[in-house]
Amino acid sequence: MLFNSYEFIFLFLPVAFTVFYLIAGKNHNGALAWLALVSLFSYGYWSLYALPILIGSVIFNYSSALFLTNPETRNRKLMLFFAI
Repeated sequence: MLFNSYEFIFLFLPVAFTVFYLIAGKNHNGALAWLALVSLFSYGYWSLYALPILIGSVIFNYSSALFLTNPETRNRKLMLFFAI
């Protein structure tokens, strides 16, 4: 979905913002989860074949960050090298 398309501007964006603000008033983490789901939907709408690559990248980056922030783990420099 292109950012300058009519379906993005007049359908996707208003729905995404409206639901976000409705959820954000009650549950901050729910609003963040909504943004993540909406982002994955918009990316998947553009290219369904590239969606697993994006999800894999998010999982790898998140797990790398968890590994790097733990001070008790060894070989953090090596993990940082692979994460970059």
